[in-house]
Amino acid sequence: MKTQIISLSVILMLVLSAFTIGSWSVDTDNSKAAFSITNMGMSVNGTFDSGVTGKVTFDAEDLAGSSITAEVATKTINTGIEMRDKHLRNEDYFEVDTYPNITFTSTEFGTGKDGGHTVTGDFTIKKTTKKVTIPFTFENNTFKGSFNINRLDYDLGEKSWVMKNDVKISFTIPVK
Repeated sequence: MKTQIISLSVILMLVLSAFTIGSWSVDTDNSKAAFSITNMGMSVNGTFDSGVTGKVTFDAEDLAGSSITAEVATKTINTGIEMRDKHLRNEDYFEVDTYPNITFTSTEFGTGKDGGHTVTGDFTIKKTTKKVTIPFTFENNTFKGSFNINRLDYDLGEKSWVMKNDVKISFTIPVK
């Protein structure tokens, strides 16, 4: 009986560690990168329809050994209004022909609130790279989180009295 309990404990530890330690590819078909900004007093929501591509190594017990590289194609921006999407693809905003991807490369992981984690890294839009810290959770092989950026920091449009500068970016990234 004692041997069975020890064996069961070892199996349980192995199964649980399989969900917290690993190297994966991003499940591009099921990932989602979304954003929200206030324009003319209304919330404008959008997505990048190609999903997210990248590689992830994550170990909640060894955050120093963890890493994430991810990118999303700027030409896939979708707000539900084609005329607006076309404008967002031009030189006033994303300049998709010159800057085809938004990228993130981690530099450090930490422990966050409520059992979550944080990842700090280089977030690049167009020719601008800024350090951002992103709180996230990891459950059922899926990373979820959100963070805010100032669009003017990345040369996305100009100052405007009708469009806010703060953009909320959220993501759901399953890995396989």
